[in-house]
Amino acid sequence: EIDNTVQQIVNDNGGWTAQAPIPVGYTPVSLTAGLDGSIWVASYDADTVQQIVNDDGVWTPQPPIEFNYFPRGLTTGLDGSIWVTRATYATAHQIVNDNGVWTKQESIGVGHRPVALTTGLDGSIWVANSDSDTVQQIANDNGVWTAHAGIGVGATPYALTTGLDGSIWVTNYADNTVQQ
Repeated sequence: EIDNTVQQIVNDNGGWTAQAPIPVGYTPVSLTAGLDGSIWVASYDADTVQQIVNDDGVWTPQPPIEFNYFPRGLTTGLDGSIWVTRATYATAHQIVNDNGVWTKQESIGVGHRPVALTTGLDGSIWVANSDSDTVQQIANDNGVWTAHAGIGVGATPYALTTGLDGSIWVTNYADNTVQQ
């Protein structure tokens, strides 16, 4: 049986302990922390992205935001926005806070089967496209977010992170390699 929860692990006087599970949508696959301290979760089979906020010491799930067809990767932009990929539609979306209401923006086309995101030190968003074997940058060009051409990497890029020097690191699932 699938649990469909997220859990917080905290340091309690030098020992790490798991807190009570928080129910979320079906098949939670990725997390990101918002700049406001909230936690965001993408639930793949529920087709939702959901914010979890700390309300006077109690973590409370907010109503989910619908994303038809498999939200997969999440990252937090330097501006506080939340970015999500939709694996089936080969798109990335930005979720912005508009006067207290989180709203998804228009989709941005990216390579085939985007599964992971990371935020570059310059504020750009990077996407790993597992079926097109590419990593690509989404940059804010004069106020418009634009996907740049994909950069070929090893087979089936599946996870990304940003190095402290600003470089982007990618895992290549099918090649059993890591690449900078």
